[in-house]
Amino acid sequence: MGNGLRIVNDDRVSGPDEVHGYRTWSLSVSAPREVLMFRYRRRALASARALDQAVNSQLACVARLPEDARRRSADHLAELVTLAQAYRAYARGWISYRELENRGRIATARLSHLRSPHPAAAHLTERD
Repeated sequence: MGNGLRIVNDDRVSGPDEVHGYRTWSLSVSAPREVLMFRYRRRALASARALDQAVNSQLACVARLPEDARRRSADHLAELVTLAQAYRAYARGWISYRELENRGRIATARLSHLRSPHPAAAHLTERD
């Protein structure tokens, strides 16, 4: 059948019933590849929407921050937007799952780098 349902005579597994002569039938349900791909794409779009919602909820807060904190927060949000774009590209079939994983690792590394404390730049003064 073309809908992914298959009825199988399961003689190999249980054989015919010796007493009654009945055979055991089993219903094997397997999703076609297209259905599975649709599920993955639907999940990818849901992940992209979740990232977009996280970014949108933080935009108003970023505007009220001091300049240096605003820049760091904007960089964090930009990484989340980039990751959401990667999820959308995967959902459209433009990139592979391996490429999506790679982009996710890169975004995670960038976010970790942004999160780590950086020493303040030393002010150099000229002494006489």
